[in-house]
Amino acid sequence: MLNFAICDDNVNILDKFSRILENIFIKYNYDAQVGIKTTDVDELLNYIDDNKTDVLILDINLKSDIASKVRESNKDTYFIFTTAHLEYAMMAYKFKTFDYLAKPVTSDRLEETIVRLFDDINGRPKRYLKIDNKKTIIDQSEILYIKRDGMKVIIHTKSRDYETYSSFNK
Repeated sequence: MLNFAICDDNVNILDKFSRILENIFIKYNYDAQVGIKTTDVDELLNYIDDNKTDVLILDINLKSDIASKVRESNKDTYFIFTTAHLEYAMMAYKFKTFDYLAKPVTSDRLEETIVRLFDDINGRPKRYLKIDNKKTIIDQSEILYIKRDGMKVIIHTKSRDYETYSSFNK
């Protein structure tokens, strides 16, 4: 069972992430749990000292060296950073970060990250399709069909539709 820990300075975000994660675990039948959700950095570090933590979802704005402390004791923990301040994005990657989510984080975006995480853990190689100038990435196994609608190409996936003005050949 994978153990998740969530630390954010906003209680509402903690509750939202926890609910979304529990729904994802049920939807995909993942053997996982949210072991702790907290706004208290010391509580998080004490929990991680006493419990194996596989995935840490962390608000990078907490202005502490949480990631460094966790990385020292556990080289295998997956980090998923969140923040509304994009200037912190580069700092996240020095910790061997799995993903970086800009706030506000949507349930679709969090689900996409968690599915990729489980695919990575289970060793399933994925093929991704990049679309539009936004650098949107779609798992090719999620694509149900692609159609042209005038100048647009519409990619229908299991979870949503993507529209782009890219050529159909691409």
